[in-house]
Amino acid sequence: MFDSADSQQPNWQFNSRITLVRTPFLLGTGQSAGWKDLIMPVSGGGAQAAQHLIRFSGENYPLNPSTAPVAAQSEIGDVQLFSDGLSPRMEGVRL
Repeated sequence: MFDSADSQQPNWQFNSRITLVRTPFLLGTGQSAGWKDLIMPVSGGGAQAAQHLIRFSGENYPLNPSTAPVAAQSEIGDVQLFSDGLSPRMEGVRL
């Protein structure tokens, strides 16, 4: 996750490990404990395909997106963080 007080000197800070990640995933419209909410797709393995709302707990994001609640349409933003042809090096978003 990107964390920097000075955009001229960006720093990366590891704060969470998230498993079972599928792309694309998006920024949510809200924040939790000062960090942007994430919207991650979940499908396969018997799970019904849905977008899940991943909230920062104050210490980390949940390990498994499938345990998070399904996102309401109003919680889903339009900024993609990772998808084919997109990387944080190419286009960054301050989380």
